[in-house]
Amino acid sequence: MSNRNLIIPAQHKARRALAYALALIAIIIIALAVFFMKPAKKYEVSNSAGQPSSTASANAATSGPVSPISGQSCAQSNSRIMAVMISEDPQARPLSGLQDASMVFEMPVTPNGINRLMALYQCTLPSAIGSIRSAREDFVPLAQGMDAILAHWGGEEHVLAALNNHIIDNIDALPNPYNAFYRTTNVAPPENGFTSGSGLENAAQKLGYSLTNAFSGYPFLSVSDSSTDPNVVTKQNVQAIAIHYPDPYVVNYQYDSATHTYLRSRNHTPEIDHLTGKQVTVDNVVVLHTTWTPWYSQYIRVTVIGSGTVQVFRNGKEIDGTWQKNSAAGKLYFFDASGKEIQFEPGNTWIEIVGQDVSVN
Repeated sequence: MSNRNLIIPAQHKARRALAYALALIAIIIIALAVFFMKPAKKYEVSNSAGQPSSTASANAATSGPVSPISGQSCAQSNSRIMAVMISEDPQARPLSGLQDASMVFEMPVTPNGINRLMALYQCTLPSAIGSIRSAREDFVPLAQGMDAILAHWGGEEHVLAALNNHIIDNIDALPNPYNAFYRTTNVAPPENGFTSGSGLENAAQKLGYSLTNAFSGYPFLSVSDSSTDPNVVTKQNVQAIAIHYPDPYVVNYQYDSATHTYLRSRNHTPEIDHLTGKQVTVDNVVVLHTTWTPWYSQYIRVTVIGSGTVQVFRNGKEIDGTWQKNSAAGKLYFFDASGKEIQFEPGNTWIEIVGQDVSVN
């Protein structure tokens, strides 16, 4: 065999190896191009410096259905809102299920300043909520305006009569339909009444109530940037909020710039959620200014239908404006100084309703 015949196969092998090498290089170049051309991750919510926030609300997905009362994406965003009456008596502390509430109303119910809470749940229904207390008349329009199901342990006679006449879908612990409520031995009565999210859902379904949301909801920020805030900001860098309800109900919020949330305290001690063992954090604090008048016995009537001034705190900022609610079933609106509806930070909101006798600073 000639030397030429030996050289040709070697040349074929060399050419084949070169082709393989060039193909491999081309694949690598294409892969790198695809990688670097891929759009960077977009954050729907950022902190006041324009950087991605580390809070849970900031990282909440916004690509799916969004809750009308938290602005966060959740599988239950079309579920009907549950409004639960909760005690604020000192002996009931620590309360259970506060951190999971998307919205909480706090309001005085007696002339001497005893407060009560109404916690609204949608995205997360906790395993325990309580302690549960009686319904009060001025909370009912707030629940009606959100088409919520009201859960309560009895009530003063006037509101109980209205609830029994189905002014609003409600679940009362006195008849305790389908065992939605229970008493625990770990808390002294009458503060030992509790319920659970699953218990309320089960009772609501068996009572024939609609379980589909009908509330239009609130507007929420898509980007929290101090230079492009969609609302008229009254003050920047508000670090502390003091709401001087009569002791032992005085409330304080301390802004945490690291998490962009407000740490809640009551009677000068941290508000702890019994389920988490941690201090309650809040994304939006609303102070709704109104008036109250004595009614009968130890009851008062708080004006929640009408209008007045409001302070909204979010991301360390204060936005002053007005609140407006035109009817019992109407939505409670919050407007800034320009008349534009105030946008909330996605997450939870506490609405502090204060009368003429309560100062805020």
